[in-house]
Amino acid sequence: MNQTVIEREGWIEETLKKIKFNKTDNFISILDTGVNNGHLLIEPILNDADKLTVDNNWGTNDVGGHGTKMAGVAAYGNLNETFEHPEVEINHRLESVKIISPYKETDGINLPYITQNAVSTAIINRADAKRIYCFANTGTNQFEFGKPSTWSAKIDTIIFGNDDADKKIFVVSAGNVRDEDDFKQYPENNLNLQIESPAQSWNSISIGAFTEKTLADKNVLASKNELSPFSRTSNAWESNWPIKPDVVFEGGNLIKLDNGNTERHEDLEVLTTSSNAIINQLVTINATSVATAFAANFIAKLRHVYPKAWEETLRALVIHSASWTGAMKKQLNFAGNQASIVQMLRTYGYGVPNLEKAVECKSNYLTFVSEQVLQPYIEQEGKDPGTNDVHFYEFPWPKQILEELGDKEVIIRVTLSYFIEPNPGEKGYSTKYSYQSTALKFALMPPNDEPENFMLRINNAAREKLKTELGVEKLPENTIDKVSNVKWELGAENIFKGSVHSNYWKTSAAEAASCNYIAVYPQPSGWWKNLKKQEKYNEKLRYSLIVSIETPENTDDIYTAIAQKVQIENLIKV
Repeated sequence: MNQTVIEREGWIEETLKKIKFNKTDNFISILDTGVNNGHLLIEPILNDADKLTVDNNWGTNDVGGHGTKMAGVAAYGNLNETFEHPEVEINHRLESVKIISPYKETDGINLPYITQNAVSTAIINRADAKRIYCFANTGTNQFEFGKPSTWSAKIDTIIFGNDDADKKIFVVSAGNVRDEDDFKQYPENNLNLQIESPAQSWNSISIGAFTEKTLADKNVLASKNELSPFSRTSNAWESNWPIKPDVVFEGGNLIKLDNGNTERHEDLEVLTTSSNAIINQLVTINATSVATAFAANFIAKLRHVYPKAWEETLRALVIHSASWTGAMKKQLNFAGNQASIVQMLRTYGYGVPNLEKAVECKSNYLTFVSEQVLQPYIEQEGKDPGTNDVHFYEFPWPKQILEELGDKEVIIRVTLSYFIEPNPGEKGYSTKYSYQSTALKFALMPPNDEPENFMLRINNAAREKLKTELGVEKLPENTIDKVSNVKWELGAENIFKGSVHSNYWKTSAAEAASCNYIAVYPQPSGWWKNLKKQEKYNEKLRYSLIVSIETPENTDDIYTAIAQKVQIENLIKV
């Protein structure tokens, strides 16, 4: 940052000689202040034809600078690493849609309409592109205690789309802590200051921030791997609204001065591209904006590995790979009880995503991905619509290997992702049930249970019919929620909010060997079922189920054993 313009150009030119930019339909669409592609680092990844605007009077160039800063991180991720190790491949491209007016007199514009217009503009311009929408704009001090706003509902509608070919993936910033007085009360004020609209959107991935950045010779607000001082949370929300943020990425840190005030430092921020490259090619960026750009870059890398994956699956993989750092748990004095779990979820979401876990299997860690369609409800003559499909999965755990591992710890993680359709006629959304079209849950067969009993409990409504089909007489008295003794680490019910649910179970290998059945089933709630006049009760819904099993390192290879079984068995029973 202290070098001359010529020296910086030298860095950039040498780096560009070694980077391979591959042709692709994998795009990050940055909805922001515009992006200037005259920059040496932006030019190879953003064509003039892909610089768009929602209003021709605004132009496409970036006047404020924020969009071009976002572009540098969305394109390259950690630019420091790119300069130090430039022999990399870039497997995605950028698209820019200017949604922020350069004129102050338009501050009161209809933001939901602008967002819809931006998405439509991009699709019309390049209909065949696969997009990750990167949205780091929030209504300053616009929050609803978790209730949907008109803006967040519009984003949910956009993501849900008109049909299965119209699903989308959005990453949305959670909003920032901005005032000096609030920084003085870190992290207490972060817990009190709510996530801003539209980041309460159910279907988007809402992005908070943590930080790995510290200085050896300065006091800083956050210790390494703690919550970024800029990140808002949903601790002040009503308890029945979704867990937000969903995950956290790097958002930077602040120096803490002796008088209690704070100060920015470029080494506590993220290096990126400048909108005014003639004067200064490189600048820094911080807060949940840069975290959102990192998230878009992460998903672009995921989509390169899984180009045909559903949008629901990409969202699920991000969350499935995430975990809390030890520093996060220490920061909030994590005790493992229900109140403590909820506070962790509403502060850090599911944690920091891990790209290696999201894209790769190892000998001791493997992931199943299932993309399916389910009909939650069905019309019943003379009665209200009832719940309909239940999907059962039988997983080919290597029973002998697991039993031989005995008491050694195994982790089974399950993530369920689907998109809800917002209620088109509701104003205010007094409850989540009046907003969501449907709700799905998953259940894992507990140890020492039998598949037949497990199926009967899930199928309460049709248990007599199913009992006959299965040829069994056992009929448990309790429901699945009361019977299950799987000790989920995030609690039995805490994660069943919103439209993505993730939990994990730490158990012995011997116990895990017999827990190889999972059910996905609808809840008897949601307006598809209850608003009969809308005639949506026979609608079908896509979902993605991610299930992983992890054994200790340097133990027997479970991947090969399972892969061989997968080739010869049908895993899904509907």
